[in-house]
Amino acid sequence: MENPLETSSSSTHQLTEEQKPQSLPVNQLTATEKWRLIFNFNQISEQTKFYLVRVYLSLIFNITIACFGVLFTMFIWRPNIYIQIGLLIYTCHYFLDTIDAHGLKIIPVMKVSFVLGITTSDLILFHFNTNPSVVLSAFICTCGIFAIFTIFAFHSYKRTIIYWGSLISTVSVFGVGLLIAKLVFGFSSSIFLSVFYTILVGLYVLFIIYDTQLIIYKIEVLGDRNVLSHSVVLFLDFLDLFKLMLSVFSQKESNDKKRKD
Repeated sequence: MENPLETSSSSTHQLTEEQKPQSLPVNQLTATEKWRLIFNFNQISEQTKFYLVRVYLSLIFNITIACFGVLFTMFIWRPNIYIQIGLLIYTCHYFLDTIDAHGLKIIPVMKVSFVLGITTSDLILFHFNTNPSVVLSAFICTCGIFAIFTIFAFHSYKRTIIYWGSLISTVSVFGVGLLIAKLVFGFSSSIFLSVFYTILVGLYVLFIIYDTQLIIYKIEVLGDRNVLSHSVVLFLDFLDLFKLMLSVFSQKESNDKKRKD
C-alpha cells in the first residue's frame, strides 16, 4: 500500500519539475537577453564585484595618465632614450621603495603610468608619423581584445585557473623558439611573421585571462583587496598588448603596400 504522504510529495515534486521554465537555445534569445547572458556574472560574489569595479576604474585612470605622458612627449618635451631609461629606472626604484615603506599609494602608481607613457611615446610617434590609422586601429583592437577576454575570464575562472600557468609556459617556450629562429636564421617572410605574431597575441591573451582570474581568486579567497596593485598588473597587460598590436598593424600595412606594388 502506498504511503499517501510519499505520493503527495512525489506528485508535488513532479509538478514543480513540470512548472520549471525551460531554457531557450541561444539562437532563439533576443538581443537584449543575449547581452544579459554575457554580462551575467552570478558566479562572482557581490563583494568581489564591488572591488573589481574599483580595479577597472583604476585601470582606466592609469591608461589616461599614460596617455598624458604620451601627449607630454609630443607637445612639451621629448627626452632622448638615455633620459627615458633613467626616468624609468628611477621611477621603478621609487615605486618599489614606496611599497616597502608605506604600501602602494596612488601617487607612485600615477608616476609609473606617466613614465611608461613617456617611454612608449617613441614607438607610438614612429607609427603615427608612418600612418596615424595604425595607432588608432591598434588601440581600438587592444581595447576590444582586452574586454572580450576579461569577460571570458569572469565566466570561467573557477574552472580553468589551474591550467593557465602550464599553458602560458608552453606557449612561451614555443614563442621564444620562434624568436631565436628569427634572430639566428633571419626568417622574415610574411607567413613566418604572421605565425609569430599570432602566437604572441595568443600568449598575451593568456596572460590577460590568467591575471584576471588570479585577481578574482586573490580577492575572494585570499582577501587581497589592494585595488591599486591589481590595476597595475592589468595596466601592464594592456600596455604590452597595445605595443604588440602596433607591430601587428604595422606589419599588415607593410604587407598591403607590397601587394599593391
